[in-house]
Amino acid sequence: MPRDINFHLEGEVLHPFPDKENDYILWLLQVAKSEGKTIDNLNYIFCDDEYLLDMNIKYLGHDYYTDIITFPYKEDTDLHSDLYISIDRVADNAQEYGVTFHDELNTLFHENSKTDQIVKTRLKFL
Repeated sequence: MPRDINFHLEGEVLHPFPDKENDYILWLLQVAKSEGKTIDNLNYIFCDDEYLLDMNIKYLGHDYYTDIITFPYKEDTDLHSDLYISIDRVADNAQEYGVTFHDELNTLFHENSKTDQIVKTRLKFL
């Protein structure tokens, strides 16, 4: 079973944790295992507001900004999803709530744990 976890950038956004990808991958594998799941393929695509707004309109019919859109391709114990995350939304939300960018990113992953069925704790290493 492949264990592909990939991080991609769309447009001119900066990778939020370029030096910690391996830590993040190991953590995701551990969480998946603790939940009785395996990772088939997870793609995290970091983008800007306009890119994610276009996707929100095109695929979901929603004409508003959002911080994350997930596309799960399997509904079983093998996780296979694309997760699009707006770096702009994460930054704006962090400012609005008076937290750091990485704390807001942690919260984003945590709040979407039930949808993505993988993240049950905050990403402490970010």
